[in-house]
Amino acid sequence: MKVKRLAAVLCALAVVFSSAGGLPFGGLRLFDTAVTASAADFEGDGSESNPYLIKSADDWNTLASSSMISSGSYFKLTSDISVTTAIGVNIPFTGVFDGDGHTLTVDLNSSSSIAPFANTKVATIKNLKVEGSVKGGIHSAGLVKSPQDSSDLNIENVTVNVNVSGSTHLGGIIGHSLDAKVTLDNCIYGGNISATRFSGGLIGWCGYTNATISNCVFCGSFSGTNRNPIGFSYNSQGSATLTNVYVTTDTFSDQHIFKYTGSRVVISDLNVTAPTAKADLVYSGAELEILNAGTTNKGTMQYSLDGKTYSEYIPPVNSSGTYKVWYRVVLDGVAVYEYSISDIIVTHGHAFTYTADGDTITAQCNDDCDITDGLTMTISAPNDLKADGTPKEATLSTNYNTTAFPDTYTIEYYKGEEKLEGAPSAGGHYTAKVTVGEATASVDFTIEVDPAYTITIPATVDIDGPAAQFKAEGVTLPEGKTISITLDGENTESGQTTFNAMNEAKDSTVSYTIKNGDATIADGGTAMSFTEDGIQTLTFTKTGDPTYAGKHTETLTFNIGVENAAKYDVHVSASYSIDSMFEGERDQLGLTGAMEPVTVRIPDDYKTFFRFNRFDDVVQNGITKHWVNDYTVTVSGTPTADTNILVKLDMIE
Repeated sequence: MKVKRLAAVLCALAVVFSSAGGLPFGGLRLFDTAVTASAADFEGDGSESNPYLIKSADDWNTLASSSMISSGSYFKLTSDISVTTAIGVNIPFTGVFDGDGHTLTVDLNSSSSIAPFANTKVATIKNLKVEGSVKGGIHSAGLVKSPQDSSDLNIENVTVNVNVSGSTHLGGIIGHSLDAKVTLDNCIYGGNISATRFSGGLIGWCGYTNATISNCVFCGSFSGTNRNPIGFSYNSQGSATLTNVYVTTDTFSDQHIFKYTGSRVVISDLNVTAPTAKADLVYSGAELEILNAGTTNKGTMQYSLDGKTYSEYIPPVNSSGTYKVWYRVVLDGVAVYEYSISDIIVTHGHAFTYTADGDTITAQCNDDCDITDGLTMTISAPNDLKADGTPKEATLSTNYNTTAFPDTYTIEYYKGEEKLEGAPSAGGHYTAKVTVGEATASVDFTIEVDPAYTITIPATVDIDGPAAQFKAEGVTLPEGKTISITLDGENTESGQTTFNAMNEAKDSTVSYTIKNGDATIADGGTAMSFTEDGIQTLTFTKTGDPTYAGKHTETLTFNIGVENAAKYDVHVSASYSIDSMFEGERDQLGLTGAMEPVTVRIPDDYKTFFRFNRFDDVVQNGITKHWVNDYTVTVSGTPTADTNILVKLDMIE
């Protein structure tokens, strides 16, 4: 008994579907087993504010094979995807599917009825673009095969450019609307329908459907007998209310046509020349226009990179990649023609800028660069810094990328502000610099010289005789060094300027002073200094008579050594030249104490172009570079050697 009753139900269903459409209903499948998918298979919770996210073809396939399609949930497409399966084949789709302006590319091939959304119940499909091809049996379509009887199907803001082919009764957007309540709003069909007969531009076939069609367009093509840009209904029992509906062909059939009320505008003379992709597109950091403009003899041509926001101006791109551009014609506020150009390839063209920080230059390319390594070049001081008569050459790192640093770079050498002809060989303090673009990196180094000299000191001096000559010969010194000859007396306290010669009995004294030129020499003080070969003299002058006559003597000890000259140069510079940005002497030479502080300040009229990056205090040879704020840096301190202070500015982008 149970088997017989089930068979009766199946027959009844077959009769109902057949009588509703005038032809056998294609592709009905009962009792297929659906795979159960859980919320964990998708991001979101299925609510209107947090829909399930369809992010890939795998997500689409999971939804297609699960019972979740009948849950009445909200779904949102998050990217363009390509699929070969249909949703709603086994269980009608119930819920809201929001394409969010993305493109669904379909490739469906079936011997039975097929469409991306095969069957629907109470459903809304919106904000979607569909491309590709559908090949199937009776009632196949570019978007929905069929809604169930007495259900609602709302299609909003959808463009279908799918080529539909098969046997008969095919639709551009809907294949068979049965007796459902159908609403089409802001929809376009622009594909090709190839049927043996009954090609409906928007709806292929219906029973008693009452369709509301507003702001919709048929701009596609069809073939076969019985063609109509709107669609067909069984024995003309279906009705359609049209508002602002545009068609680019007025081909009609006298058989089974919809009953129409409202406006339908025929724009058969619309002539559109599609835009084309420009050739050899290379992005090199500046905005790039990728299309040659299209033309239209009616309305206005508009363009979009995302399929959502359109403009009369061709939108430029700001990176390399593969692009799709949508274009449409808007007439009287309605998009009457909408297609896309895909696979516009923009290759990356390197456009490097350079910044320097101390001894390193960093290259930075425009967006999406495929070079991630070797983006720095470093200048290093010579390894051998002993003066031996050979030039001391700085070196550049060799692991930099030659695309980022494509040229041959020359190292320049400076001694203070003086640019040298080549690498130095003599002892002294030097700076080596390399420049890439507008960025200059530098390194300071000192060529050391081993001191060599001979100092000849007179063995005896007669107070009443000629001055004592001290002779320096064969002097070779490092820069900033001096030979210092100091006096170490035995019979006076350190710092005293009067010396005493005594007789053998030590009961008689002759007082005297020692001078180098006009300078009086004190015990423990510096008698003279040499930086090169030469002769200097000391004069001995008696200041008092002895107590007793006779020979008076004193042994004087002279200490000889190489010392710092204690006179240093400080130079403060900036990586860009700006008038009046220094307060204080930029070049302070021969310092023996603290330098006069220098303030480097960006003038008000330059503050929109430059700034200092924040940094911790930097100390170079006793000099402190201090960040005050984005527009002020101070340099101060007591030098311990010659130094060059670089104050780096950055451009404000």
